[in-house]
Amino acid sequence: MKKHLAVLAIASRTIWQVLAVILLTAAVQTAIFAAMPAEWTETYDYMTQKGPVTQEVVYRLCLEETFDKGQIGLVAAVGFVAMCALLCFKTSGYGSRVQYTVARLGVREETLNLWWMAYHTACVILFWMSQLLVTYLLCRLFLGRTAPEYTDGQTVVLAYYRQPYLHNLMPGVDVACWIRNGLLAPLLGAALSYYAMVQRRGGRISFVTLACVAMTVFLFRTPVYSKVSDAALLLILVVLAALLVRLLTVGQAEKEQEGGQS
Repeated sequence: MKKHLAVLAIASRTIWQVLAVILLTAAVQTAIFAAMPAEWTETYDYMTQKGPVTQEVVYRLCLEETFDKGQIGLVAAVGFVAMCALLCFKTSGYGSRVQYTVARLGVREETLNLWWMAYHTACVILFWMSQLLVTYLLCRLFLGRTAPEYTDGQTVVLAYYRQPYLHNLMPGVDVACWIRNGLLAPLLGAALSYYAMVQRRGGRISFVTLACVAMTVFLFRTPVYSKVSDAALLLILVVLAALLVRLLTVGQAEKEQEGGQS
């Protein structure tokens, strides 16, 4: 058991760096959101019988529009990709002696992969939970600085329903979205662990990992009204997760044996 805890401890060396990425992402989001004006000006150019006309329209931003204009979801996506890159490189042995340390412990590679999959999954969930807290606090900040006549008891609820990133982060009654997020977390954990395995085996890059991270970013920025077939998407996620877990639990010796027989 001590060997397994030691393997997990090696992966968890990155936890402070993960927390730093999470805090930096939250700080940037808070700074942008706090700097957003209460009113927004947009310029429209159109033609009339007298020639081209430019008109400025000034309107008050609602809560979800403040998130949209401030690109809070985009900042979260950048932070999420940065965290995934950190986990890939710091637990793969790339530029370090991680693989030699693990080899001295005498732990099977399949066990190593599963432990690191669990750690990576926990990091993904931690990032999402931190974002849920940050976005809620930003909502409270908006309510605190906005005149009462422009808000009501449903302002925050409607924002989490209508704004794409907020809705995907906290789906509410959207059961399919909850299930999707529940599948995405272990899928990403497996994908990040698979990248580390590919690196340890002398590979260069894992396009499977890149595809899983890119898909997650895309899904979390998908508008509420844009419905990818829920059943098909959930089936794809289940199949991908099963394939990745299978790849992670196939030892190097078994893989070489299968390759020799083929």
